[in-house]
Amino acid sequence: MDHALDYAHRAANQAVIADYLAPLAETTRCHVLKILRRTAMMAAGHDDIMRFPWIELDYHKVMAIRWACEKKGLSPQTINTTLSVLRSIARTFVRSGRAKPGHPIANVLMVPNTKADPSHRPGMALTETEIALMFVWIRDRQGSDSIRYRDAALLAVLLHGLRRQEAVDLLFDSVKEDLSRVWVVGKGKKRREVPIRTEAIPHLKAWIEARGNAPGWFFNGHTKTGTIRRDQQMNGNTVWRIVKTAAEGANIQRALKPHDLRRTFITLSLKKGMDVFQVQRAAGHSRPETTERYDRRPDEDLARAMIPLTFGMELPDPIDLHAETRNEE
Repeated sequence: MDHALDYAHRAANQAVIADYLAPLAETTRCHVLKILRRTAMMAAGHDDIMRFPWIELDYHKVMAIRWACEKKGLSPQTINTTLSVLRSIARTFVRSGRAKPGHPIANVLMVPNTKADPSHRPGMALTETEIALMFVWIRDRQGSDSIRYRDAALLAVLLHGLRRQEAVDLLFDSVKEDLSRVWVVGKGKKRREVPIRTEAIPHLKAWIEARGNAPGWFFNGHTKTGTIRRDQQMNGNTVWRIVKTAAEGANIQRALKPHDLRRTFITLSLKKGMDVFQVQRAAGHSRPETTERYDRRPDEDLARAMIPLTFGMELPDPIDLHAETRNEE
């Protein structure tokens, strides 16, 4: 590629990628950049996303990328997320006018997702015992009281169905004074009110007493020596580390991610009888079908719930199925 063309690619890429990333949350931007680097490496042998010719993508090239992802053994969810990012890049090129009408990049929007195994559901949901063990480990570990109170309050909030970035972005003023509710800003800047369960209130109280009532971020970062930085917002990587460390401390043998606490909230809420539409509202999903995909209840729970149900089919005397035959005789 000559220098002039290389410069043109870089200029177009920089504008389009910046336009695409602008409305995304910080953690989402980092995830998208990782996907773009991985795609460039698979397709061109380097991870310089500004040098990669995204404008030259078309239906067949993206199908080849999908096939390469499948051959590499990436999960269907990861592959489909990659395809979604590439469609968004193509859409941004078209919308910005950098790709003229009829340009082959528009056909990227027609690339189908890979099919997932319906029996495989990513992620996990904790049991109530595992949740209790995580809180016990945080309570009993050595170190700063403030950090222990903060970490317990963070887990309590995540177990109300908040996404990792939603918890990080919480402001002190978002939490009602009586701790009964919290206002959450979710995807698309949509606000929702999430009621706080009674069992979580002591954890929030302990953290607020340690934190103080100053306005600003509800969850703060800390120094290497364990001092809470009240002028610093907690970042997503810290949330990941807190969840991972607490799970390991509780001797949970599975790799736990912050999003698994959201799955846990949905699974246990449905298991305890909450209506799926109520859970959908609390989780901030736009459709109940999305909420149902988070449900990790085993098939045995379905059997236990269905077998005892009665729909009025029981009769005082069982129907004699052979009575008509005897009458004919």
